[in-house]
Amino acid sequence: MGWSKLTKWFYKPLITVLTVFLFSYSQGIGQSNDPTTDWWFMDYSFIKYQDNFLQATSPKTLTHVFEKLIKLENTKDSRVNILHIGDSHIQADIFSGQVRDKFINDPRFPVNSRGFVFPYSVARTNNPYNYKSFGNGIWENKRSVKSKHFSKWGLAGISLETRDENASVSLHPNVGNHIYEIRKVKVFYPNNNPKSFDVVVAPVAGNSISSFFEGDGYVEYSFKKPQSSVEIQVSKNEDFQNELILQGVMLDNMAPGVVYSASGFNSADVGSYARCVDFEKNLEGISPDLVVISLGTNDAYMYNFNQVQFKSDLRSMINKIRRMVPECSIILTSPADNFRRRRYANKNNEKARNVMVELSREMDVAVWDLFHIMGGFQSMNTWYGKGLAQRDKLHFTSKGYKLQGELFYQAFDRTFQQYKEFKMMGGN
Repeated sequence: MGWSKLTKWFYKPLITVLTVFLFSYSQGIGQSNDPTTDWWFMDYSFIKYQDNFLQATSPKTLTHVFEKLIKLENTKDSRVNILHIGDSHIQADIFSGQVRDKFINDPRFPVNSRGFVFPYSVARTNNPYNYKSFGNGIWENKRSVKSKHFSKWGLAGISLETRDENASVSLHPNVGNHIYEIRKVKVFYPNNNPKSFDVVVAPVAGNSISSFFEGDGYVEYSFKKPQSSVEIQVSKNEDFQNELILQGVMLDNMAPGVVYSASGFNSADVGSYARCVDFEKNLEGISPDLVVISLGTNDAYMYNFNQVQFKSDLRSMINKIRRMVPECSIILTSPADNFRRRRYANKNNEKARNVMVELSREMDVAVWDLFHIMGGFQSMNTWYGKGLAQRDKLHFTSKGYKLQGELFYQAFDRTFQQYKEFKMMGGN
């Protein structure tokens, strides 16, 4: 099968393949030992299940991440780093958290590391439900979406700054049934600033540090034994050290498996990421195999939405990712349908979706078309009526976000299965 046929194959509606897919999908997922696995997300007649797959124009678009997943599935001896970035829909980590849970409950793919996190609670904003963060001392939050704020932001788009030499932050990822053992911690901060405090990651009682490494924009501590939480302490070793800018933390187990990190911040648009000068440094430190970009809601919410500028900003973000991790696969998720002030239907979301489809063809990235899958223009009314969206008709309920996570995983796994079938038929 040639590339041109593969392109058509990826785009075709797959109605005839759905029955076969559901069988193979249930074999891979439905036989999970997790007793909560069910098919509740298939019960909504307004969802366009027959179209729920990733759109890609080239066999190379997702080859990198799919080949890593094939190796992990077959040998259980591979690491697949996935990074999901976005706005408030991702900061809450319900949508992305559901995708992570699907990987956790999928017997094909072990999940051992929590990945990239940020202490949102210390920054006095909503923290994801599945880990806790605490701070001691004086911390000030700075957000790239606020024009009056200035900081050296990384990929989190939000930073914590302190001049308190006794300040500290602790992170506790084990909230829920899945247990993460931490063997290595990478702390991202501008360590090339001579005025910056040093950072120490303190081992728990009975544990000790086995190795230390200082990279460009981060320090890395490894423990002799795994531990369930970490404390990051400010350390002043020189008189001229007087500040610290904390950009984020990577919690790693170092074992094979999928690492599904999520990083979002409220009100984020594509342009606000352009202010994150250390976005690329953080990205290089994480080295993702796949980046999922869920942006566009806040861009398209504006009455004066500029499609040309939006496309330029999104293209720039994709180029930054490619510059730091050239082989990384990329998926754009189109913004969901929504309303302004609960009453006025927003036609700009479809325009943003069209921009993403154009970039998919021009830059060889994949698209998950949530706008279409959820029902298209004004479908938010239906979601609200079914208890899946909040009263503002902009954000979703917990169940609505979980439904998105289920649908995204279904689309991802469906396309993954197609890729493996393509290879079995001699595709390359």
